[in-house]
Amino acid sequence: MLRSVLLGATAIGALGLVSAATAQDSVPIIADEAYPPFVFVDESGALTGVYVTVLDAVFARLEGYEVQAEGVPWNRALSMVEAGEVLAFYPPYESSGGSRDYIDRYSVPILSERVVLVCNDTVDTAGRTVWPDDFHGLTVGNNSGYGSPGEAFFAAVERGDITLEETPSTVGNVRKLLAGRVDCYVNAALSIQAALAEAAASPADRDRVVEVLTLSENTGHLGYARDADAFPFKDDFADAVDAVLTEMTESGEIEALIAQYLADASAAN
Repeated sequence: MLRSVLLGATAIGALGLVSAATAQDSVPIIADEAYPPFVFVDESGALTGVYVTVLDAVFARLEGYEVQAEGVPWNRALSMVEAGEVLAFYPPYESSGGSRDYIDRYSVPILSERVVLVCNDTVDTAGRTVWPDDFHGLTVGNNSGYGSPGEAFFAAVERGDITLEETPSTVGNVRKLLAGRVDCYVNAALSIQAALAEAAASPADRDRVVEVLTLSENTGHLGYARDADAFPFKDDFADAVDAVLTEMTESGEIEALIAQYLADASAAN
């Protein structure tokens, strides 16, 4: 499903940033299609979410670029960036950069996400405080291709200490957790809350999902393809995006946009 976004090609944005591009350049950018409420494709086929709200505002301040945004499965997004088919994608964590050498630049942070471990309340989590060592013998869910659980977790999976179950969407993982098909699940706290709402989980079911540990605080970024020969304006575009993001962060605009998006989403539910 594709949503083409034609932004900021006719006027200098509020921040007065002018691209060095002399003509309107087409900028293909892709995003995770199933990471609500951060970024996802809704029922109408539109790309939406917290990141989309922020980046729409960013792109609208750039002159000389036509941004084309598409939501795709995360693993496909990684493959497209590696192949140089698109200029950038979002929202990778910069902390996962060591395993993704096909990304050679990250934007300044867009927003911060708290990654947590949640478990079914039937799992005895008493005294389990060290991740992932205290969770050997369990089955843990993860979104396909996500590096959120960390390198030590995947090493434990390789050794057979932990069983990994991957599912493309957050809602799918939440349903598996409630059904007892996985013992625990790792993702951003806000994303898990949104998935419980989308799955129409009852208050009793919500109580069965127990937050056990905060694993990390990560920032989401635009990640730019190393193989970007098709996009000679890459650094100019990335510099302009960073400048806008920095000013929006310092002014409090990003925080306000996020708060308004979440308030609107809550009212809609």
